[in-house]
Formats: sequence, C-alpha cells, structure tokens
Amino acid sequence: MQFDVKTLEFDKIIKKVTAKADTALGKELASALAPIDQVVPINKQLQETLEGKWFIAEGLAPVMSGVYDIREALKRARVQGVLSIRDFLDIHSHIQATKRIKREMMRLGVALEKEIGLEQYAEGLIYLGDLFEDIANVMDEQGQILSTASPALKTIRNELDINERRIKQTLDQILRKESKRLTETLVTMRHGRFVIPVKISEKNNLRGTIMD
Repeated sequence: MQFDVKTLEFDKIIKKVTAKADTALGKELASALAPIDQVVPINKQLQETLEGKWFIAEGLAPVMSGVYDIREALKRARVQGVLSIRDFLDIHSHIQATKRIKREMMRLGVALEKEIGLEQYAEGLIYLGDLFEDIANVMDEQGQILSTASPALKTIRNELDINERRIKQTLDQILRKESKRLTETLVTMRHGRFVIPVKISEKNNLRGTIMD
C-alpha cells in the first residue's frame, strides 16, 4: 500500500511527535518515523501507543531526565580514545537514569495488574553498576577529581595539605611577631603566593619578596 505523505501532512505529524520527545535520542528516532503497511507491526505499535497513554493517565510516565547522547563517547572508548570529564559525567548520569527508568517502566503492570508490552524495553535496559561506582569514586557530580581516584593522588594531596598547614602556621607566627611592621594583620593571596601587608617604612626590615 502506498501512502501520499503530503496528503496525510505526515511532516506536520512528525514535527509534533518529535517536539514531545524529551531527549536528543528520542527526537532523532521520532523524526525518522515512516508510514508502515504491515498488520502485525501496526497492531504492535498501536498497542504500545495505548500503553503509553495508560502511563500518562496513571501518572506513571518515566522521567527521562539524566539521559544523554553518549554514542560519540562510547565510540572513542571502544578504540581506547580519550574521554573528557563531561563525557564521564554524562555516562555516569546516563547509567543512573537507566536504573531509574527501568524501575519506573515496570510500575504500570503492577498498578493495572496486567501484562504491559512496553516492559520488554525496560527488561532490555542494563544497569552498569560497577562502572557507575568506578566513576563515582574518581569524580564528584561537578567533575572535580576526588582523592580516591588513585593512591598516588591521595598521597600527593595529603602532602599538599600538610605543607599548606605548615605555611599557614608560619604566616600566623609572622603576623603575631611582626604585627607592628604590618599595615594589617591578615594574609592574602596574590599571583598564587601568600602575601602579608608590610608598611612601606618597614619593607627593608623583613625578609621576603616585595609584591606590588
């Protein structure tokens, strides 16, 4: 059977359906929809559409937040390419969303006490828990690398913390001891260095580097 897509104004239908999709992947799939004339797939898709209406009517429609298009990142990962922090954050979010969406898609059958065909898609969702935890152990939700990322990094950061505390202790001692030579008893940071405000008349009486 041939369809006159212009007469059906199929392009307008596609635009409306695409606008309803919550994710980039969903919009891509919706925009690629085409008319079909086989009875079996037609009935299957009509049933799935009906079940989608049930999800909405029952207030159980899965929330698609956190779903990202991670295909390019996965392509680079397969060839051992370099992934950005943004890539890892998107993958981490995607895995978490997968677990949530799978759980949400299984709720309708329980609520209506009937078999739901859309659940077959939920059953195909795989939660990569180990990868989720691996990423969570390396960076936080803002993409900051955690000390737990590696033993070496943890050691380095511990040493930096110790050195910083020692520097601050030394500066506090200088503030107390040389307070009369300072304009203020405070420490600031300038050009990546700790700075104390010395009176102009005392600049040659204290050891250190002058920062203008």
